[in-house]
Amino acid sequence: MKARFLILFAVLLGCSDRTNIKIPYVTDPVDMALVCMDNGKPVPYQDCNRSGRRLYGYVIGGNEAEIGVIDLLSGARHDFSPDIPGHTPLYLDQPAGSLKAIVSGEDSKYVYILGYTGAALIRMDTENFGIDTMDLPCRALHMALDRDTLFLTCPKQDRVLKMGLEDFGKPDAITSIQVARPDRVATCNGHVYLTHLDGFAVTFMDADGENARDIAVFRACSDGIDDDGDGLIDNRDPGCAGPDDTDESDDRTIANDLATVQQPECSNKIDDDDDGLADLEDPACYSPLGISEARDPLHKVQALLPSPDCKYVYALVSHPDQILVLDAESGEIREVNKGDNGVLLHKLG
Repeated sequence: MKARFLILFAVLLGCSDRTNIKIPYVTDPVDMALVCMDNGKPVPYQDCNRSGRRLYGYVIGGNEAEIGVIDLLSGARHDFSPDIPGHTPLYLDQPAGSLKAIVSGEDSKYVYILGYTGAALIRMDTENFGIDTMDLPCRALHMALDRDTLFLTCPKQDRVLKMGLEDFGKPDAITSIQVARPDRVATCNGHVYLTHLDGFAVTFMDADGENARDIAVFRACSDGIDDDGDGLIDNRDPGCAGPDDTDESDDRTIANDLATVQQPECSNKIDDDDDGLADLEDPACYSPLGISEARDPLHKVQALLPSPDCKYVYALVSHPDQILVLDAESGEIREVNKGDNGVLLHKLG
């Protein structure tokens, strides 16, 4: 009798519902695009609040070149290989770790995925998951969509690519705007906002590249931080000409660099920051003399997000950790922590 009970218990356990067990789907997610569907058909995102319509998140992974589709209302995950146990994402024909960004068109018909290592732009049909790929003229690091126009940043070439969605698959239709070391990009109603790899300034410009202006977010010589890591801060650093100086670093020469750095990370044939890219393949390296493959400086503008009315741009800053509010027209930093002139924002943490 005892043996029968144990067998029955084992059978019931094997047949039990295990929905509470988490199964890995997309590892190391790096970005997500939103898509609205109505009975399996894509519909404009702004109309997704109507009854019966479903909102999906298209998530790309930073570990493998994978994309997962998740119903954001129920949590259900689309299984791209039903014959394999668990939930399998779609693996794209791109090098591991190369996917950097994903955006969706306003009509939800396509999502666009950026492959850095392969210098590729991938278009995915949200109705049947069909894939098309086009080559880009450079390795783009980030992208943003403004209405029906994509903007992509190519830091090694000091330019921003501009491409209409209707021109997908037509490399000759891509135009470019000259911008020094562009990194993250955001857009709003015909305006483009950019961060840079050095992290210390942002650039505001029109969608055609006109009226570009660089805005210094940090003043390195009055921010209370040892910006160049030499143990000296602000006015005690000989690299500072005054409190408004934006660079603490002393003047350096190639000879001095070679004397102090025996084996620069940008020429030691090692992937020092474990991002899958070594030496000059790494977007942080602009010269074999580069001492670090790590992209992030001590403090940096990590991301920009325009307000819905495009009047302000919120800048997410690391070291010191805070959110800055920039006037989209003048570029001035709004002092919102004092007085009653707007929403109060404080240092994070």
